[in-house]
Amino acid sequence: MIFFELEQGQTDQTIHEVLDGVPVTLRIIWNERFKYWSMNIYNRQQDLIIAGVKLVTNYKLIGRFNLSELAGDFVWIRISGDKTEADVNSIGNDYQLVYLSEVEANVI
Repeated sequence: MIFFELEQGQTDQTIHEVLDGVPVTLRIIWNERFKYWSMNIYNRQQDLIIAGVKLVTNYKLIGRFNLSELAGDFVWIRISGDKTEADVNSIGNDYQLVYLSEVEANVI
């Protein structure tokens, strides 16, 4: 299980990580018009793997796409506060993005 360090108030963030042995770049973006966070995933060469994944609380985010690059899955969880939906200031504070290995993802 990998917890990503995200900065509160930053509406466009980039994270470089190795997931399942694959170097990836995650881009976490706030959609101001519709008020939600989304994620794009790129490989080492910055080729797009998947774009526009809406960060929905307590829901496996990429498993349904059957991506060959990643065996695990992401989950967007509330770790504190009482907000039912994440807002622009929730990231890195009330809400956390987590990557689950394939084994961990199959348990939930």
